[in-house]
Amino acid sequence: MGAVTELADGQLCPNPLCGRNNSRSESICPKCGTEQKQLLGKGTVLIGRYQIDAVLGCGGFGAVYKATNLLTGQFVAVKENRQHRTFARFEREANLFLNLNHPHLPQVHEFFLDAVTGRAYLVTDFVDGETLEALVKKRGRLSWDEAKPIFGALVDAVAYLHEHGVVHRDIKPANIIVIQSANEQVSAPDTATLRQFVSAKHFRQGRKFARQIVKGDAFGDGFVVLHRGRNRLAGVWRDRTSGQEWHLWVRLSGLKIKLWRCECPDGQGQKMCSHLLALLAIYREQPSAFVAVNDSPQPPVALVDFGVAKVMEPADPSRPHSSSVIAWTDGFSPPEQYRSGIEVDPKVDQYALAATLLFALTGDIPTDALTRLELACRGEPVPPFRPPKIPDAVWGAIERAMDLDPQRRFPSVKDFWEEACRDKARGVSVPKISFKEPLKSFVSRIRHRIPFLEFSFSLSGHSDSVSALAFSHNSEWLASGSFDRTVQIWDCREAKRLKVLKGHEDSVLGLVFSSDGFRLGSTSADKTVRLWHWREENAVIILHGHNEAVLTIACSPDGRFFATGSADGCVRLFQWRDSQLIWKSETFGAFVNAVVFSPDGRFLAFGCADGVVGFLSTRDGKFLRRLCETGYSITSIAFSPDGLHLAISGEGFGVQIWQLPEGKIARTLGQTLTKAKGWVNAVAFSPDGQLIATASMDEVVRLWRVADGKLARTLKGHKGWVTTVAFSPDGRWLASGSSDRTIRLWRLR
Repeated sequence: MGAVTELADGQLCPNPLCGRNNSRSESICPKCGTEQKQLLGKGTVLIGRYQIDAVLGCGGFGAVYKATNLLTGQFVAVKENRQHRTFARFEREANLFLNLNHPHLPQVHEFFLDAVTGRAYLVTDFVDGETLEALVKKRGRLSWDEAKPIFGALVDAVAYLHEHGVVHRDIKPANIIVIQSANEQVSAPDTATLRQFVSAKHFRQGRKFARQIVKGDAFGDGFVVLHRGRNRLAGVWRDRTSGQEWHLWVRLSGLKIKLWRCECPDGQGQKMCSHLLALLAIYREQPSAFVAVNDSPQPPVALVDFGVAKVMEPADPSRPHSSSVIAWTDGFSPPEQYRSGIEVDPKVDQYALAATLLFALTGDIPTDALTRLELACRGEPVPPFRPPKIPDAVWGAIERAMDLDPQRRFPSVKDFWEEACRDKARGVSVPKISFKEPLKSFVSRIRHRIPFLEFSFSLSGHSDSVSALAFSHNSEWLASGSFDRTVQIWDCREAKRLKVLKGHEDSVLGLVFSSDGFRLGSTSADKTVRLWHWREENAVIILHGHNEAVLTIACSPDGRFFATGSADGCVRLFQWRDSQLIWKSETFGAFVNAVVFSPDGRFLAFGCADGVVGFLSTRDGKFLRRLCETGYSITSIAFSPDGLHLAISGEGFGVQIWQLPEGKIARTLGQTLTKAKGWVNAVAFSPDGQLIATASMDEVVRLWRVADGKLARTLKGHKGWVTTVAFSPDGRWLASGSSDRTIRLWRLR
């Protein structure tokens, strides 16, 4: 077997649920709509040893593949790193993991830099099981008796990591694999079945080899290694004449032969060679000759994904802080993990373990650390609050391990577990969280990195779904439109309603303020546009012209014009001053769901229900060019404040950020919802261009960092689809509207 990587045709889709091997020329998967990332093709063989079978996951650094070790037949996980600047660190930490050996951690087999692909790879055990997250969602919360063996094994694994200088930093239910059974007993097929897989000549030779070996020394007459793994038999055959060694293996499922391989000249054909036949025959006659090997961590659980694991190192004043990868998971990461440049501490894993145990025992994701800090700021009760049916000792241990102050947690994870497993609580009271000066200092240091929510208001007044939101240019007023046919004006500072505007005969679908804030444009399913002088009584201008529902409206940057898009397939441009129509575009072949002006006012971008996104000239309405055709209905579009990017949201692809004027995808935000949960309804850039807010049908508002496409915060509270989002021009507020008939005002710092 050669040592050179052989690339297969195509590229695997990054979506693990898809599995399609697409052409290299595809930019979007035709099966699932996922943006392609030029992953390895199915069947690629890395360094002559690891054959790529499928994608297990995909992230910013690369992908994780399921592969077959062609020397042994073992399934392995191959983690890919594309970031050249991180190769040295990747290798340094991989070398440490190579020396780790624990029954509840995946074994690291190999690290290598591949000259053909130009990427780095880490090979580990493939863990076959169900995540704790999926298990709890499927069957509900665990009892303490059910959780105890799982978390006992986890604590032992985490303590082992800490003893060897490693902090995991990403313990959460999704990274815990519950394993139902160990390596099953392999069953070899009978002689009659074997005849189907081997020629008569090789059958006779194989039977002869097997009889000689069984009667004599199993390791003296050919085989120098015999192994039994998970659903596989493997061996190494030494040719007595040449001294050459050949690796061979057979993969089985019950009594069925699924796959085989031998490195000898006869082992590459359609039939088995004599060595493979001998391997199976020996196992039938003398299974004790095979050494059992563990192909994966042992039950009941395995801790996986060391993507942000950190080697504990002494501080070196001559270099920057070593913790250069900032990563967290809301609900499971402690507050100190949200900081950049912090020296790693095993107590971040203790907090995460306790939060994960709380999730297992309740079925609910704990309140995130930043929200807990905000409550502590205001002197309010700080969750978690004790749920029913949790033993006193367990609750006391969880409460202390999740203390916001790392110094008040247990000295180690073993101490945490010892306290949790006591028959009775020792009666030690956990001090209430007080917002002392060190904690205040900490909060001030992290606010510049994370969109910090000081508080939120819930505004109620509509009797049906909220469908549109718009801030005035001075950020003092917020307008909301609804399926109840009304427009309502709110005072942001006082969180109170100022006015209700009635007149539309059908749902209000779009809103925009004039630059002076005294006029408000609204569009409706009643095919009209209304211009309200909202501070005056009955001062309204009604514009007709569209033949179908008017779906969207936008104001030009200079405040002189506004544009509308309609289900009749047309875009129209009007003048604010006298409400006169300036131009009407050509008719497109689908609903115009979204329009937005470029920051310089020269172009008008539009998105249609057939997936087309294009540009019009604001001077005369002429079609300039098509940016893309996603194949999925466009729900919202937004320009970045500098005009260099256009964000697009839609039914099947989440959010794409396009780089302008090149007209190529810069990144896709990591949110593609299932059909059951719908799609992204709206997208908005923050005024400083650093964040993107998305509104989804899964009842969640998400904030994403534009620089790297990473999720910054998840905002929960709505009890229905989130239909629309808007940032205030001064960047202090984020508003979201929902089918639950409410508006939420999130105060940002």
